[in-house]
Amino acid sequence: MNDNRNWRLFPQKKPRQTLAEKLADRMDAFFDACADAIADPHRGKPMGPRASRLACGWLSQADWIRHATYHQMQSLMNAEGVFTPSALAGDAQIRMCSLLAPYVMDDQEFDDLLRAVPAPRQQELSAVRATWLAALAAPPSPVRKSEDTCQALARLHAGTTPRDSYERGRQALRRGAEYDKPPFDFLAPYAIARVHVLSGVGPADPAAAPAFDDLRDWDKLSVTLIHKSLTRRVHILEDMADIGGDGDNYAKAQLATYLQTLQNAACGHMLGDPLPNPLPMDKPRDLSSMLIDMCNDATLLARHCQLMGPV
Repeated sequence: MNDNRNWRLFPQKKPRQTLAEKLADRMDAFFDACADAIADPHRGKPMGPRASRLACGWLSQADWIRHATYHQMQSLMNAEGVFTPSALAGDAQIRMCSLLAPYVMDDQEFDDLLRAVPAPRQQELSAVRATWLAALAAPPSPVRKSEDTCQALARLHAGTTPRDSYERGRQALRRGAEYDKPPFDFLAPYAIARVHVLSGVGPADPAAAPAFDDLRDWDKLSVTLIHKSLTRRVHILEDMADIGGDGDNYAKAQLATYLQTLQNAACGHMLGDPLPNPLPMDKPRDLSSMLIDMCNDATLLARHCQLMGPV
């Protein structure tokens, strides 16, 4: 009888599981979670790589990371002709694991990974992980999934008259209250104070705007238009009809531009764009600048109203 006992003496070793294989199920789950988070509410499919932040304002900071990562994952999978991360093999599998490790590992696993990679890669992975954790901890977007960003801006500023909003904002500036999140009532008194400084009729103090009842006509027009930019989805033709003068007047056409850019900038700040601190009181940048913010835009609108004079 040929009794071969070699298998007992030299048992076959189980192949060592790679990190990518260990994380395969988690990578699949993360891919599915990303797809669900960035699904277009109207079509049910993940939004394309060029989705606009202002058009999709309900997405959180973490969702935008999921959006970018989803399309990186999809690109790699398309190149390999597979439909799930776990179906990748070889170098493509390693690249997918390297991409997703900061998102799917627990703390101990991630610490072990950092000890096993070179210092430059440690810094890169740590930065991605820190950004991801900060995004997860960030407050949710103020935009509801059933509304666009301009509608959310209007909802968060609803219920006040231009005068009431102005006075509320003026008092907030006088108290030194925070102004980096809605409502942005401070914008009108701040912009008027800044324009007065530039005209040499006021101190360089954001809270130095006069009371609403003491404003001149063009300053009151500024307050009204800034309030409109915040409280409604601006329909330019309707708003311009409320302003006297020739309908083809260049100054009115320029006002339409200022209204729209201010609303877009306010939407951006509502979604997390940082505000200058302290509030600038110097000459505003031109609209062609790439560094536009709502403080700049509100000032340009207020200055334009001042230059127009009574209407």
